[in-house]
Amino acid sequence: MKKYLFIFLSIIVVAGAILLSLPQTSPFMEKPVYIAVAGPMSGSQKADGEDMVKGIQLYLDTVNDNGGIGGKKIKLAVFDDKNQPKTAISVASEIVENKDILVVLGHKYSSTSIAAGRIYKAGGIPAITATATVNALTQDNEWYFRIIQTNSFQGAFLAKYVFRTLNQKTAAIIFNKDVYGSTLAENFEKTAREIGGEIKHKWGFDTEKDDIDKEIRKITVELRTIENPGIIFVATQAEEGVRIISALKSGGTKYAIIGPDSFYGTTFISKFKEQPEEQVQSGYYSDNIYVVCPFILDVANENAHKFTHEFMRKYQTEPTWYAAGYYDAAKVAVEALKKSDPDQSFRKKRREIRDNLTNISGSENAVSGVTGHLFFNISRDVINPFTVGVYKNQRLIPTYAQYQMTPTPRDLDMALEKVLKGDFILVDGSLMSKTDVVYTGIDINEISGLDTITSSYIVDFYLWFRYKGEIDASNILFINAVTPITLDKPIAEEKTNDYTVKTYHIKAKFKNEFDFHRHPFDHQFLSVRFRHNRLTRDKLIYVKDTLGMSDSVKKKEESFNIGSGWYPSDKEVYQDIISTVSTLGNPELFSNPNIISYSQFNAEVKIRRKAADAILRNIFPEMIMIICLYLIYFIPYRHFRLRVEIMMAALIACAFYHIRLLSDLFSIKYSTFSEYVFFTVYGLIGLSAVVSILIFYFELRGAETKTKWVVLIGKIAYPCMILVFGVVMAYMFF
Repeated sequence: MKKYLFIFLSIIVVAGAILLSLPQTSPFMEKPVYIAVAGPMSGSQKADGEDMVKGIQLYLDTVNDNGGIGGKKIKLAVFDDKNQPKTAISVASEIVENKDILVVLGHKYSSTSIAAGRIYKAGGIPAITATATVNALTQDNEWYFRIIQTNSFQGAFLAKYVFRTLNQKTAAIIFNKDVYGSTLAENFEKTAREIGGEIKHKWGFDTEKDDIDKEIRKITVELRTIENPGIIFVATQAEEGVRIISALKSGGTKYAIIGPDSFYGTTFISKFKEQPEEQVQSGYYSDNIYVVCPFILDVANENAHKFTHEFMRKYQTEPTWYAAGYYDAAKVAVEALKKSDPDQSFRKKRREIRDNLTNISGSENAVSGVTGHLFFNISRDVINPFTVGVYKNQRLIPTYAQYQMTPTPRDLDMALEKVLKGDFILVDGSLMSKTDVVYTGIDINEISGLDTITSSYIVDFYLWFRYKGEIDASNILFINAVTPITLDKPIAEEKTNDYTVKTYHIKAKFKNEFDFHRHPFDHQFLSVRFRHNRLTRDKLIYVKDTLGMSDSVKKKEESFNIGSGWYPSDKEVYQDIISTVSTLGNPELFSNPNIISYSQFNAEVKIRRKAADAILRNIFPEMIMIICLYLIYFIPYRHFRLRVEIMMAALIACAFYHIRLLSDLFSIKYSTFSEYVFFTVYGLIGLSAVVSILIFYFELRGAETKTKWVVLIGKIAYPCMILVFGVVMAYMFF
């Protein structure tokens, strides 16, 4: 007995030593690396501050789960600047004095960033903002970086979008005289006049000095006396913007309005939702407001979709661009931290991190982020185009025309012609090409003919395209169709001055790569995927028609004739990017092939096996075998034949069900959860055979004490073996 107790305690000691040696659990692990975030963690802007923290923490969790930086975990220190410059100065001083903090992410506002930036510069700590856009922030401070465009770029971009893309003839400006609003208004007006746009009127107010309600009433009265003021550019922060727009649109008055990046966030739309009119009629005030922002998921890159899935899994809500922007800020900061030398003073570390950030200066060493490829220019700003959205039913959806960065073409005359036509725009020396957006929707009528052997299925669905201008949107290639599909004449077509809608009815067989690793608790995706046959992503993007379709499959479950044992659990429609690499026969590209990217539209129905059916058909027989095998240890010692009969019956039954499983999944090249259950049963049969032989051997020699010990060990080892297999399989598959 002492011998077995000694072995048992030795195993516990060894396991404990191994556990403590792991970096995730060791109490002796190295001191963590600290990153600070500063923003509005209380007050009216609290929701935006929380989004900043969520985005950063999501990325840091990913890094920490993969071992951190050189074995060190990264921890986030959160500071509340209340969106007030004076508080920001106090917060910045506290951060600078903390020797553990090596880099700062934030602040949200330009005013708070500039105020805190003076402290960061004096204290020698690098800071990265994803929201502050005033040019002076980085131009006058070599310790501050930003991964969003500047106000000069934003103002000029807005003006060119208004007068070139939206074809407006006139505009009016309402702006806050703070550093954010005044610089936006100045650059908008300057660019508008340069390209021949007319600014009908311009109003400014100072929230620090003026009675804002009185100023808004005055502006509203004057604006209503102006005949055809054109589109109104409201260059303010979110809260002031809501108050101005609510006053302008009260009583049902309709104005075309465009706003800056501050109008895309939790604060802006939540303030509208507080209005009684907006509660009665969704979009009463917010509908048709144009907004620029660095990130809208519908037209974002493949990194954005992965980020969104991770964000929703962790926080059960869709990410805002504040979350996306600060996720990218954290990613850039970590890249700089990885390249720093840990064995030096905190001041030298901070300076080296600043230098590492400065060296992220070109496409060759850019950080691939959610909001684009991130690298800094000489002013420590990222050069990426803005996305333009328009509010519909309190949701921001991308407009029909977007712009993407493009290299300057060799034919300058052709480029000039495209600029004049609006296909290209030039902003602050950056050339951008126009990309058409096609709103696309799929309504699935029926899914049938599911074949798990060939991973194929038949889908009957309606497909429609809504777009502006002359676009060959229906010239598409179905990526996963079993046989080529050609779209014939649409079953419905509508054309107005604002848009064209074409609808098609399709019934065809598709296939997808099914994943049976977790069989019989697996889920599969029945997808329909397509891209344009000819136009690449820089020319056309297919976007989910959020307003025109429903994501739910619950109401149509009776139409999903998938087969017994399956049910639809979810539906997802999204756009991503499919890329190929080719030289296109151009000798100049032989050493550096061209990446050709297409916008791919995806509609996926997630199906699951019915739990009761899966257990009854696949797990229940194995459970019966396992129980029967355990009964062997309770059979009287002399009944050796009965033990053999039970083991043989279990072996035959296990082999039968195993062969049946292999025949159902004969095409797969890996082991499934079900197979590991069979392997477990085989192992238990082997254990039972060994124990039975030992019992028989000791019984023949009359060694009753040893026989009892063998039975006792078998009774303990059997459930332990099941437990070990269960833990291993749970780790591998769930």
